[in-house]
Amino acid sequence: ESERSTNSPAPGRTGGPDVIRQEAGGSIVVWKSSSDVWSVSAQAGRLELSASPVIPVTGLAVPGKLWSVQTGGGFSRRIGERRRWGANLGLGSASDAPFSSSRETEIRATVFREFPGRERNSWLLFLAYSNNRSFLNNVPFPGAAYVFREPIPGLNATVGLPFVLVSYQPGKDWKLALSAFGPTNVATEGSARIRSSVWAYTRFERNPSQWLRAGRSNLSDRLIFDRQEVRVGVRSPLGAGVSADISAGREFRRRFYESRDATRSSVPKAELADAWVGLLRLSWRR
Repeated sequence: ESERSTNSPAPGRTGGPDVIRQEAGGSIVVWKSSSDVWSVSAQAGRLELSASPVIPVTGLAVPGKLWSVQTGGGFSRRIGERRRWGANLGLGSASDAPFSSSRETEIRATVFREFPGRERNSWLLFLAYSNNRSFLNNVPFPGAAYVFREPIPGLNATVGLPFVLVSYQPGKDWKLALSAFGPTNVATEGSARIRSSVWAYTRFERNPSQWLRAGRSNLSDRLIFDRQEVRVGVRSPLGAGVSADISAGREFRRRFYESRDATRSSVPKAELADAWVGLLRLSWRR
């Protein structure tokens, strides 16, 4: 996956650098039985700036290159109809100097339990920990959700605390989707079929990125790149299990700041100009 945003002037913004984001990731099932599934995953990403914006008051110059690397594994066991339990663990580093010390180590862990609800629905209980998310860092918090499986044709939803996932396909040629995680991460999308397997879509998204900057004086702080974007694009299979997603749009409310998490509104921010953005995503599935 590759994304590039090109700076352009906007009222009330200080200007700013061009931004290039590159990400790659995948997961594979390494062992599977009638009840158990073991999987491994890996992700890597880089954000590169053409110039380093300076956060006011603090005088911090944002590093020109920021990296994110993580590997992990997961296990789940089916113990009956709509009855499962499992766990996931991820270890890595998100920083301008990844793995340079334990201060830049990123840890994520989740345990979950699913059991039946009414009809085809189910309950999902979990306990999640992360030291690098956009809210409640270093807090193991419990969550609960209810999974709806087509209470009406085409509608599937997982509704709970602290997230919501909804997909609705009212007909064979239309889709709607909504996702939200905590108070800071949200995405909405509407898509339409334009050929047998080609879909056009419009998407709004806010998804702050965070890094554990090397040398920070307060270990609770995260370097955050927060922005919102609207894109239009096309998704299509290319053959042999490969598919492509090409989109373009506009990023706005772009800012860098250092804070405990992305919910803080009163910290100094380096405000960047709105920017045009283009994205190319290739995926492969066996």
